[in-house]
Amino acid sequence: MTTFKFSFDLNSSAPPIMSSNNNTSTSEEKLTNRHHHRQQQQSSYETVRKTTTNKLPLQILNISDLLSRIKIPPKDWKYDTVPLVHSNHYRNELNKIDPLRRFMNNTNKEKTNPISNNTTTTTSIPETCIQTTTNNIATIVNQEIVEKTDILPGIYEGGLKVWECSIDLCCHLADELSTLDNYDSKHNDLRYVLQQQTDGGRSTTWDIGCGNGFAGCFILRELYKRQQQKQQQDNSVLSKQKTNDLCTKNGLSNNNTNSNVLFSDYNDFVLRDVTLYNIILNTTMSIKNNNYEFLKTFTTFAAGDWMNLSDQFLSDSRFDLLLGADVTYSVSSTKDIVMLLLRHLKIETGIGLIATKRYYFGVGGGTDVLNEAARKERICIKSEGTFKLKIEVIQTYNCGRSNIRDLLRVRCVPE
Repeated sequence: MTTFKFSFDLNSSAPPIMSSNNNTSTSEEKLTNRHHHRQQQQSSYETVRKTTTNKLPLQILNISDLLSRIKIPPKDWKYDTVPLVHSNHYRNELNKIDPLRRFMNNTNKEKTNPISNNTTTTTSIPETCIQTTTNNIATIVNQEIVEKTDILPGIYEGGLKVWECSIDLCCHLADELSTLDNYDSKHNDLRYVLQQQTDGGRSTTWDIGCGNGFAGCFILRELYKRQQQKQQQDNSVLSKQKTNDLCTKNGLSNNNTNSNVLFSDYNDFVLRDVTLYNIILNTTMSIKNNNYEFLKTFTTFAAGDWMNLSDQFLSDSRFDLLLGADVTYSVSSTKDIVMLLLRHLKIETGIGLIATKRYYFGVGGGTDVLNEAARKERICIKSEGTFKLKIEVIQTYNCGRSNIRDLLRVRCVPE
């Protein structure tokens, strides 16, 4: 089994909010066990990292509950499209790939709210503003705040904005998809993840700081297509055999073939009111009767600080693919990303795709800071050895009008 594992069972009644002040004996036992595992994977950064501000508590959102709020079918939603090719890129293969759909949450003055039958004034955030408590100060995050600032550290981390690096990342994924069947090429960043689903195996993807979730939507869309194709093949086999026993015997059960995409963002309202709708628009929009069983089994939503989320994984939880766009926007976030890559990329086979600006003016971070942090950090895994990050630049984007941007491929390899 290659699925990632939390310190609690995602398929059971997982606690909706994971907090450090849980005093139950069961939680303490799990925490002790998790920290014992974590001691086998230590780095110098982990020994000195200190929390400078209070973070929002970690939440594992219940997708079934989120889906139950949707009253209007997706075909009636308003959306625009995100082309998966840069304006100066004219490859025919890329032009054949469907663009991603983006839920229009702040484009028109009025729109139909998918969770009700009423016409409401368009805002990026629900009309009942999101109240969070940080450093004992209650803060209201509303449309005015979002429009005036990209991020509000510790309160709002920019998940409602479409960042340009996310488009770079999606264009690269589209490029890789267009050459997926070209086995003459030495490497393809998507082949393993998608082939696992086709072959009846499992793959795991983490869209870190997902925001609108375009990169994760792209992966999920392709997984969904392959799941539908495989289901048709399985149904054909079962109709000929006329027995359900063969389903388990031949490994055709859907319960054994579910890949998973983890969408994580600092703010729960981003996942609930933006990411979810983009996922539906790009995967199950054509499904009749709003049957979203695919989403319930193939996706996980986690809100809160990504290092707190990392601490909730068991030590052997590593991913086939980690995706991040504009997640290196400060020195501290860049160091966090290095640790997440070390902790959670599968050794040698896992791929991290990080789309970043060369430098983020005013806040630090960027390609150079990432490379410097990666050079310093190592992770020691008991009985396996010491590992480091290997980073290569896939592509550089320099239009001459904005910051230089880099697309990086990262692997966790033996030192």
